[in-house]
Amino acid sequence: MVEELEAFLEGKTLLRRLPTLAEGANVAARFSFLMSVPVTAAAAGLSLAEVAGEGMGNHEALMFLAGSVSSGAVGYLAIRFLLRFLANHTLRIFAYYRFALAAVVALVLLSSGT
Repeated sequence: MVEELEAFLEGKTLLRRLPTLAEGANVAARFSFLMSVPVTAAAAGLSLAEVAGEGMGNHEALMFLAGSVSSGAVGYLAIRFLLRFLANHTLRIFAYYRFALAAVVALVLLSSGT
């Protein structure tokens, strides 16, 4: 990983070191999750500031804290599951699901005349 970063910073091509498809999906998933952390934290902070500005009692603060902790824990578990799944499986079943869903939506739209 360090060698790839050094090669990138030096302007060398990384085509010879492209990861396999499974590694690429895993790296892409990790990167997108890491990029979402600051955005999610900022959104939670903005929500907290808005609610606190309107006046928040002890009960509401406790509910906000419980919701934040539980959503963080569930999000962590979901990300952990997805990364482990991507390490051992392909997303082929997801692609088939999306094709089937697109066909159903197309049929519904065509039959409704929209």
